[in-house]
Amino acid sequence: MTAKEGLVVLTHLWWTAEGPADDPFAPDRDQLRAAREKVLALGPALIVPGHGAPFVPSASTPV
Repeated sequence: MTAKEGLVVLTHLWWTAEGPADDPFAPDRDQLRAAREKVLALGPALIVPGHGAPFVPSASTPV
């Protein structure tokens, strides 16, 4: 999805902007980290997580 501000990503890779960094339900932590890195490499303007409010990714976004 795109908006005039840029790419908007709707995903369950994050619960909220604050984490948890280690998703307690993810069966493979390395796979989760790789998927998050791929999404962040797209340079999204906004992430809409599976839980919680949409957020602008930053250096503190859990990978």
